[in-house]
Amino acid sequence: MVRSQADADAEQIEDALVDGDVAYQRGTAQAALRHRDFRIVYLCTFASNVGTWMQNVVLGAYALKLTDSAGYVALVYFAQLGPLLFLSTLGGLLADVVDRRRLLITAQVCQMALSVALASLAIPGDPSRGLLVAVV
Repeated sequence: MVRSQADADAEQIEDALVDGDVAYQRGTAQAALRHRDFRIVYLCTFASNVGTWMQNVVLGAYALKLTDSAGYVALVYFAQLGPLLFLSTLGGLLADVVDRRRLLITAQVCQMALSVALASLAIPGDPSRGLLVAVV
């Protein structure tokens, strides 16, 4: 009996399932968005990413306005994006060990708190340069 590649792939996928997982089924983005929980996660992630990238753009312009120094702008961007480079693996390990939902909520709340701190630091108009880098 000759097995097709599709049968072999399906068997491999079934072997990779863990308790509670659902077998892979073809679908569309529309089908995924019909699920309430997925829709909530998707929309919240979208909103968070829009806010994060708005902050990324504005931060560089604000740092340049404060100091007129390209070096300081680079430092601010490195302070904001450098942890992605160095802590991504640790984040992946953490996601495998702890409850992912709780980890995601905690990370988003921390990101929101730091964004509020950054905004309150910028309101007076002349924040401490070092404190700005630390909060970023």
